[in-house]
Amino acid sequence: MLFSELLFASDKKIWETIAPSFTFTNSSTPNLSGGYCKNVTFLVNNPNASQIKVILWHSTNDGVDYSEYVEVQVPAGATNFPITVFQTGTYKAQWNNSATDIHESSPIYVKIDLLPIINISNSETSGVSNNDGIICKNKSVTLTASGSSLSYTWNTGENTSIITTTLVSTYTFTATGTDINGCVNSLSKVINVLDLPIVSAITGSDNVCEGLTTTLSNSTTGGVWSSTSPIFANINTSGLVTGLSSGTSSITYTVTDGNSCSTTVNKSFTVNALPSVSSITGASEVCEGLTTTLSHSTNGGVWSTTAQHLQA
Repeated sequence: MLFSELLFASDKKIWETIAPSFTFTNSSTPNLSGGYCKNVTFLVNNPNASQIKVILWHSTNDGVDYSEYVEVQVPAGATNFPITVFQTGTYKAQWNNSATDIHESSPIYVKIDLLPIINISNSETSGVSNNDGIICKNKSVTLTASGSSLSYTWNTGENTSIITTTLVSTYTFTATGTDINGCVNSLSKVINVLDLPIVSAITGSDNVCEGLTTTLSNSTTGGVWSSTSPIFANINTSGLVTGLSSGTSSITYTVTDGNSCSTTVNKSFTVNALPSVSSITGASEVCEGLTTTLSHSTNGGVWSTTAQHLQA
């Protein structure tokens, strides 16, 4: 009569006389509490030339009462044929080589710990609705992992429960949590990223004199004009820029689409100061038919008159 081996979590070995060359082994590795995370896999080796029916029995009261957990047919010559269980309790295997040659293993007790619970919530304010997991390109989102884990790691590399990142395309975040027993669980969350509207460049002059106006335009319709420094240059809804005082401003044109995603283009704009001109000197009147000469100390000017009966 040959012997078979039952392997426990503590690596202790119990030997008993059973069917020739048949083994029933607990192959799982215990966690920090001495239990097992999520499940336990028993491995069955059947080097016999015929198929063997294996019934796995389960007890929740220390082996006082058993109920059938699962029945499997282990093929002839099978090596490490897995039988996985998900409930804490005492298990024993029963098999037969024939109708009358029935054998039973010694019981094995396993404590199975549930995997840690993981939740992922997101916080963001772009797109149509806040916190809906849909954001505009180049906007940020904050994700928070919570649950029964002691620590969390993300597939982005952070080892913390809360992460904030800016996205340029749709991304799947995965948080992995480890609990007090050393059991590990993961959860993923997809953050969808919307494309931004395409906006053409601003056309028109990039400067104007104080007190004068110029018009800027953009071939993309539906945008909103604004000035970053309205004390220098102001712009109305039609793109008319008024130079108020000398200085530099940025004129922007923003287009927002139906998803509340926006693209802004800008143009650097300068308001030029008016030249400083001294007063005209000379007579303020002349007799009809005679002439007089006026002068000015500021060079480069052009003389003109608004009166038709005078000639400059």
